[in-house]
Amino acid sequence: MNYNLQEANFERAFQLVNEFIELDPSNSELYFSRASLKESMEKPGSDVISDYEKAIELNPEYFEAQYSIGAYYYNVANRLLKESNTTDDNKEANEISKLAKVEYRKSMAAFEKTLELKQNSPEAKKALKTIYAHLDMTEKYMSMKEKLADQ
Repeated sequence: MNYNLQEANFERAFQLVNEFIELDPSNSELYFSRASLKESMEKPGSDVISDYEKAIELNPEYFEAQYSIGAYYYNVANRLLKESNTTDDNKEANEISKLAKVEYRKSMAAFEKTLELKQNSPEAKKALKTIYAHLDMTEKYMSMKEKLADQ
C-alpha cells in the first residue's frame, strides 16, 4: 500500500485499504487511512467523516482521527466563506456564510474534543482561535489567544 501512495496511485491504495478492512475490521488505522485517501482523491459522495468516526470508535484516544474531523469541517467552512466572498448577490452570500458557520461549529466541536485528547496541541488551538473569531465568540477567542501566547 505504501508503494501505491508514494507513486500517487490512490485508486489502488484505496482498493487495498478496503481489502485490508475486510480482513481486519477492528483496525482503526485502516479506517483513518481510507478517510485520508478519500480526502486526497476528493471522491464525490464519499463519507469521509464516517471513516474517521469509525477509527475513533475503535480507538477513542485516536488524536489524529479526531483532529482530521476538525480539519475536514474547517476546510469546508473556509471554502464556503471564500465562495460567499466571490458572489455579488448579497442574499446568496449571506446564505453561504450561514452554511460556513454551521461547518465552523462542527469543526469547533471536533477541535475541542481534540484538545481533550492532547491539551498542548498548538495546531488545534490555532484552529479554534480562528473559529472562535469567525463565530464572534470573543471570550473564547481571547482565552485561546492567551493559551497560545503561554505556549
